[in-house]
Amino acid sequence: WPSAVTPVILARARDLSGSKGPVPEILLKSQDAWQAAELRRALVERHPGPAADGDEWVLDDGQLWLLRRKNGEVLLADPDPAFKNPAASGLLSALPPWMTLTLWKGDQPLHPERAAAATPRARLLAEYRGLLRVRAEAGDPDKLYAPLRNEIGWASGIIGTATLAAGGGLWLSRRALRREQRLHLLKSQFVASVSHELRAPIGSVRLMAEALAAGTVEGEAARTFHHLLAQEGARLSSLIENVLDFARIESGRKTYQFEETDLPALLRDTVALLEPRAAPRGIRLGLECLPLSQVPELDAPAIQQAVMNLLDNALKFSPDNSRITVTLTDRGTHGWSLSIADEGPGIPPEEHVRIFERFHRLGNELRRETQGAGIGLSLVAHIAGGHGGTVAVKNPMPKGSCFTLTIPWHPPL
Repeated sequence: WPSAVTPVILARARDLSGSKGPVPEILLKSQDAWQAAELRRALVERHPGPAADGDEWVLDDGQLWLLRRKNGEVLLADPDPAFKNPAASGLLSALPPWMTLTLWKGDQPLHPERAAAATPRARLLAEYRGLLRVRAEAGDPDKLYAPLRNEIGWASGIIGTATLAAGGGLWLSRRALRREQRLHLLKSQFVASVSHELRAPIGSVRLMAEALAAGTVEGEAARTFHHLLAQEGARLSSLIENVLDFARIESGRKTYQFEETDLPALLRDTVALLEPRAAPRGIRLGLECLPLSQVPELDAPAIQQAVMNLLDNALKFSPDNSRITVTLTDRGTHGWSLSIADEGPGIPPEEHVRIFERFHRLGNELRRETQGAGIGLSLVAHIAGGHGGTVAVKNPMPKGSCFTLTIPWHPPL
């Protein structure tokens, strides 16, 4: 058994052997065994521990030791094996910077410097309780939860975008459905209007033609019937032309042929065509053509149709014995403008834009407050747009309405 002189004897034997050559391995092993036995004895004296066999971790002078008791003997392992083992060291080095791993024996940390490094905001992630306690803590919870918050943010953004897209789709679908319903109603009203507008003049033409054929009217009455037949024929021709043009526009087949045109002469001819309808009611048609600095390029039949529609609209609303004024103006480099002003009741301001929509008519369709099919002004707007111009309406004081057609000198490319 080792004694107090054992280390002296071993050291002397090692020195003597080393002076003559390599130190015998038996001496090295004997010295290591004696040192281990001395260390074991000292630890057992400082930490008597339980008498039963088993493992016990002890903390001695800041160092962790494993005492293994078996068959009444105490075996000593390397100090702090969990942190000196290469695999364990690799595990600890692989931990993220926000994570701290500490070992505890009871309530005492085996690595006080690691426990002291934990911030007050540290959050316990996991804990294993055995011979020792192993605690995994998040030193900075913000870094731990940052990826989760980013994922939550992205998920919330995706869900919000999907919700907005779904809501937008529903809104657009509802809008399209309401638009289709409105167009269906307007087209139904259009068919009813066209049927009414065709039925009235055709019925008049038929009655007057039958009377003339039967010879029941003669002299002045016959001349009046012929005059009325011409008026109703012109009215039917204008209505049918509008419907045909509208069909061409709807199918995308409407085109314009531009050429230099004597605009004042075209306006005089157009006004002359409408005078027979205005004269019986005492309505005076006035034309004022100011000098033009250029000869405009335009589609003469289309412009004439637009002017006739505007004059026809003015005649519908003008009271008897009133005046309708047509004014042609040079706008310099901007082109020319044509204004048609009447002395009727005017148009409500809220209708100034809608009256140029297709099928839109003032008043109640069932009450037939206005004549027409509701496409005349929409054709005027299309003709103006096809020439690169615009059409607008305002209510001049003290009464009446004024439609202004503004067209550039040359058509758009």
